[in-house]
Amino acid sequence: VLAEKEAAVDAERQRYATNLAQLEQAIKTVTPDEPNWDVRRLQVTPDVLAQEMLNWRENSKRLEAIRNEQTRVQQMQQASAHEAMQRHLAKEQELLNAALPDIADPTTGPTVRSNLYSYAKNLGFDDDQIASATTSHQVVVLLHKAMQWDKAQANKPKVENKITAALATPAPGNRNPAQPKSK
Repeated sequence: VLAEKEAAVDAERQRYATNLAQLEQAIKTVTPDEPNWDVRRLQVTPDVLAQEMLNWRENSKRLEAIRNEQTRVQQMQQASAHEAMQRHLAKEQELLNAALPDIADPTTGPTVRSNLYSYAKNLGFDDDQIASATTSHQVVVLLHKAMQWDKAQANKPKVENKITAALATPAPGNRNPAQPKSK
């Protein structure tokens, strides 16, 4: 319900920002750049000049008010997006802590995070890519599983050698059947 309300507010803000931009464009259309009033004074009567100056100033004030309102709306949109991102990150952190309890542990967490960071760097990720990828707990879990898999694969030859050595060692006792002694 909260997400739906936030989406509706965001949509309304976006429509408002669009309307402001259209209004600004309309006022710019009827308000040319500031005329050279000295030249204009020679072209029109003082009454017309006074009216043109008044209109130009009013439209300039309107444009300034629109620009200020656009800035305010943009700041509100940025604040809203920032708050939504903070809520998303908090939720993802909870999900990550549930999926990988070692990360939440104060003693093992820093080591696990450091190992994941080093692993990602060794795979060729830069800091920006790591930062954007780690906004989803699923990506971090996947990275953790890949890191564990690679460690297991690196240890595989050692384990296979131990198995081979264990199989090659003769069992205790004599496996050869007893042979009669020759006299």
